Amino acid sequence: MLLFVERSSSSRGVLHELESIINANEQSAPICKLFNQTFEKQAVRLREPILKYDFLPGLLSTPQKKVIHIAANADLGCVSGPPGTGKSYTIAAVAAEHMARGESVLIVANNDVALDVIAAKLASNFNLGEVSIRAGQKAFLKQLKDYTADLLAGYFSDDLSQNPQACEDELNKLQRLLIKLEKRFLAFSRRSISRGLHLHKLQAQQSTWLKRVYLFFTQGSINQWHRQWDALNTINKHTVTRETLAAEYLNALKKNNLTTLVNQHRKSLQAFNQAIRSRTSSKQLALFEKIEYTTLFAAFPIWLASLNSLHRVLPLNREMFDLVIIDEATQCNISSCLPALYRAKRVLIVGDTKQLKHYSFLARSKQIQLLAKNNVPESSPGAISYRDNSILDLALKTLASAQELAFLDEHFRSKPELIHFSNQSFYQSKLKIMQHRPCTSSGHLHLHRVEGTRDASGVNPQEAQSLLAEIQHQITQDAQTGITHSIGIISPFSAQAEYIATLIEQKIPQADVIKHSIRAATPFGFQGEERDIMLISFAIDNDSKRAAAYLNKADVFNVTITRARQKQLIYLSIDDSLLPEHNLLRQYVTSITTFNAKHSVTSEIDTFQQELIEALTQYNIDTWPGYTIAGTEIDLLCRYADKYIAVDLIGFPGPWVNFFELTTYKLFKRAGVDVLPVSYGLWIVDKQACIDKITQTLEFRV
Repeated sequence: MLLFVERSSSSRGVLHELESIINANEQSAPICKLFNQTFEKQAVRLREPILKYDFLPGLLSTPQKKVIHIAANADLGCVSGPPGTGKSYTIAAVAAEHMARGESVLIVANNDVALDVIAAKLASNFNLGEVSIRAGQKAFLKQLKDYTADLLAGYFSDDLSQNPQACEDELNKLQRLLIKLEKRFLAFSRRSISRGLHLHKLQAQQSTWLKRVYLFFTQGSINQWHRQWDALNTINKHTVTRETLAAEYLNALKKNNLTTLVNQHRKSLQAFNQAIRSRTSSKQLALFEKIEYTTLFAAFPIWLASLNSLHRVLPLNREMFDLVIIDEATQCNISSCLPALYRAKRVLIVGDTKQLKHYSFLARSKQIQLLAKNNVPESSPGAISYRDNSILDLALKTLASAQELAFLDEHFRSKPELIHFSNQSFYQSKLKIMQHRPCTSSGHLHLHRVEGTRDASGVNPQEAQSLLAEIQHQITQDAQTGITHSIGIISPFSAQAEYIATLIEQKIPQADVIKHSIRAATPFGFQGEERDIMLISFAIDNDSKRAAAYLNKADVFNVTITRARQKQLIYLSIDDSLLPEHNLLRQYVTSITTFNAKHSVTSEIDTFQQELIEALTQYNIDTWPGYTIAGTEIDLLCRYADKYIAVDLIGFPGPWVNFFELTTYKLFKRAGVDVLPVSYGLWIVDKQACIDKITQTLEFRV
C-alpha cells in the first residue's frame, strides 16, 4: 500500500522558517552562541543594565535573582528547575522585570499546558494578564480582539492616565529606607555579639563587681533590643508595603504604556487589530509586516506562543524580542526552537534534565545519512544528534561558564514525604524542602494493592474501578468538610489513562469534574501541572514484567511521582518483589514503607539554649535546638499550636554566637517561618522580656 500523507501545517511552518534562517545574511546572537559561531554585536552595551528586583511583588530567592541577571545579560542562559521549585513563577518574574525596564519577552514551549500555567502566574502574581499576549489560542484571541477594539474606541481612556513615575519614586524611597534600617539592625547585632562574649567572660571569671560595672555602662544599650524588635517589625511591615507598591507600579506602568500606544501610536494598534482579525494567514502576515513592533511591544511586552504556532502569529524578524524564554526545554527538539532563537537578542532555556525528554521519529540510519551527505564526521565535535539531544541538552553542552547557569533548589510544592524519593534518587538530596517541619510525618503517601490484571489492550479495569471509588469518596468528603481539593490521575500507559478518563466522564458529574479540576493523563500530559491529590495507576500485573521495564525510565517515573501537593495514592497489581532490585518502581514502593522524616537537631546544647528551653517548656512550647529547615540550622525552633518561629540566639560563645543575615530571614519567610533574634546580653539583663516576646510572637494563649 502506498500512502500520501500531507505534512502538518505546523511542520510546514517550521520548515519554511528554517529555510529562511539558513538563507539569512545574519544570524541572531543566541544561534551564534549555541553553535559556537562568531558574532559581532551591532551595539555593545558599555555596562550591565540596572535590574529591578525590588520592583517585583514577592520575595525572590538568590537563585531566582541569578536567573533574572542571566536573562538580562547573557546571550544564552540555562535554568535547571526540579519539580515544585517555582519554574513558572520564576519565568513570570523574569518577564515582569524585563517589562519594568521597557524590554520585550517571548515565552515559548512545546505544549499549551506549560504556557497556560505561566500566563496564570503573570495574571495572578503580577497583574499582567491584559498585556501578556497568549498568541495562537482561540479563546484568548477573542478576548484580545475585544480588548483592542475597546482600546481603539477609547473606553479606557480615563483609566489610562496614571504615571508610574510616582510609584517608582516612592519605591526607591522605601527601598533606601529599608537598606538604612537593615544596616542599622545588622550593626546592632554585631555589637550584641561583643557584649555577649564579654558578659560570658566576666561570668566565667566569677567577677561579680566587674560584671556590675560593665552592666552599669552597657545596660541602656543592651535594653535597646526592645527597639530592635520594633525595628525588625518595621522592616517586615515596610517589606509588605514594598510588595504592594511594586504591584501598583507594574499596574501603573502597564496603563501608562497602553495610554501611550492609544494616543501616540494608534496606527500600530489599528494594524495589530486588523491582523488578529484577518481570516487568512497570508493576509495576516501582510498586516503583520506593517506593524511597528517596537511601539506595540511597549504596550504588549510579553508574548506567549507554542513553538508549533509561532510562524502563524509573528513574522520571522531577526532579534525582534529582547528575550526569548523556552520552557519545559527537555521536551523541545532543536529544530523547532531555532525560529524562536532567531527572533531573540537573548535566550533563557528553562527545564530539568531529570524530566521528560522529547521524542524523535528520525531513524538513526537516516541521521547518519544526513551527516554523510553534509560531510560531517559522526565523531566531529560539531555533530549534533537531533534524536538524542533536546534544546536544553545542546545549550548545556555549549555553555562555558557556570555564571550562565542557575539551579532552583527550593521545593515548595509537596509534603516532604511526597518528594523524598525523587530528591534522593534524582537530585542527590540537593533540594531544600520548604514544607519540612517537626510535625512532618508519614501519612501523605498511600499504597493500595489491587488484585488486578492487565488485558491485551493494556488496561487494568480493577485498578481503574478502585481509583474511581476513591475519587467519588474524596468528592463526598470534600462536600462534607467544605474544602475542595484538586484531583489528578496518572498512568504511565496511555490505554489505562484513556480508560480511566472515559470512566470519569461516565460516572462523575461534569460539575464535580470542573470543581475538582479532575483530569486523567499520562506523565506527558501532566508535566508542568500539579494537583492537591494525585492517584497513580501503574496498570501492570505479575504477567506483564516486560511492560514494567518502561517504568524504569527515570524521566517518566520522576514526573509520574512528583505531581502531588498534599496526598498521593498508588494502585498496584504487581508483586514488586518480583521486579529487579534496580527497578525504580520496586525502589519506590520500598521507600514508601521505610520513609522516616529526619529531624536534624543538635545534641550539643549550650547554657543559653538550655536556660531558654527550660523557661519555654513551662509555657508548653515545644522546642528543637539546632533544627534544620531548608538546609539551614536554626539555633532554636519553637512551636505553639500550629505556629512556628525560629529563634536566633546572638552573643553566647559557641556555634550559635553569630546572627542570621537578612537573606536567611527572607529564606525562612518564604518557608513560612518568622525569625526572632534574642541577644545573650538582654537575656542576662531581662529574661522575662525575652520570654514575653517569644510567647507574643507565637500568639500564646493562657
